[in-house]
Amino acid sequence: MSTDTRTSLTACLDAYCARTKRKTSTVAQAAAGDWRFFDKIEGGNFTLRKFDDVMAWFSMNWPDDLAWPENVKRPQTRVAA
Repeated sequence: MSTDTRTSLTACLDAYCARTKRKTSTVAQAAAGDWRFFDKIEGGNFTLRKFDDVMAWFSMNWPDDLAWPENVKRPQTRVAA
């Protein structure tokens, strides 16, 4: 994966954890189904589909009183089929 995808994930993670006071592993389990997901992203060890899923999770669970990170494209929320 590109640096931009890792940067987007990290920006969302940092802002979300700072606001919600949740641990990285807790957010990773909820967003990716893998408590070590964010530990693995430095090596690019994730798919584009997983990136899309995690970013969609952030978008759907983003606190109303928190600005979305600058320079990170916010995905359209998806409706489960």
